[in-house]
Amino acid sequence: MINICRSDLYRLVRGKSAYIIILVTAFFMAISLFQVAPGMILNIGFGHSDASNILSKIPAEEYNSMSLYALREYMLSCDDYCLERDYLSQNVNLYYAFVVLAFVIITSDFSAGSVKNTLSSAISRNRYYFSKVGFTLFACAAFTLLNDLAFHAAGVIFNGKSCLTITETFEVYMYQFPIIMALAGIVIGLAFICRKASFYNGLAIPFILICQLVFALYGSLAKVDDKYAEYELSSSMYNVLHEPSDTYLYRVYLLCFVIFAFFISTSYFSFKKAEIR
Repeated sequence: MINICRSDLYRLVRGKSAYIIILVTAFFMAISLFQVAPGMILNIGFGHSDASNILSKIPAEEYNSMSLYALREYMLSCDDYCLERDYLSQNVNLYYAFVVLAFVIITSDFSAGSVKNTLSSAISRNRYYFSKVGFTLFACAAFTLLNDLAFHAAGVIFNGKSCLTITETFEVYMYQFPIIMALAGIVIGLAFICRKASFYNGLAIPFILICQLVFALYGSLAKVDDKYAEYELSSSMYNVLHEPSDTYLYRVYLLCFVIFAFFISTSYFSFKKAEIR
C-alpha cells in the first residue's frame, strides 16, 4: 500500500495537473480578493453569498454607476461582511480540483493499462482499491486545507485584514470536512466505475451541475417545500458556516455519509467484478 501511495504522490508532484489546479485556484483567489466577493463555478441557483445580499441593498441606479474600484472600496468598508467566510462557503468549487486529483491518482492507471500489471505483482484488488481511495481522500482533504489557509494568508497580505483567525479557519475546515469527503467520495466512485478517461471526464466534470438540475426539476414538478434545497451540497457548504442548528448539521452530515458510503461501496463492488485489461 505504501508503494502505491508513493507512486501516486510522485506522479502528482512530477506531473503538470496538480500545478494547473493550483494556478487556477490561485487565480480565483486573486479575483475574489480584488472584487471582495467570491465566485461560483457552474451553479444554477442553489448557492448563496453574503456579498450578493449586501450588494442587493444598493439602489439599482447607484450600483450601475459604481466602478469596480468603488464596489471594492464599498465592500471593504462593510464591517459586518466577512470575505474569508463568504469565500470558504463556496468551497464546493473545489469539486473540480477533486475531479483532476482522482483522474491523476485513479483513472490514469486504467488509461495506461498499468492496473493489470500492478494486480499481477502480488497486490490484491482490495489492497489496490483501498490504497487508491485512502490516498485520494488524503489529497482532497489536504488540498482543501491548503486552500483555506492560503486564502486566510492572502486576505491579510492583499486586503490588510482577515475577519477569521487561524483557529477559526480550522473550525471552518472541520465544519465542511464531511461535505468535502462526500465530494471526494463522488469522484472516487466515478473514477472506479467509469475507468475510461473519456467516460470519467464526460460524467465527472458536469456531475454536480447535473445533480442540481435534477434537484431543481424535482422540486419544481413535485412542488415540495423549498427547505429541501438547503441540503443540496453547495447550499450545505454555505449553511454550515452560518450558525446552523444542531438538527441541520446532523442531517447534512448524515446525508454526506450516505453519499460517501453509496459511491465507495458501489465503486468497490464494480471494481471487484470488473475485467481488468
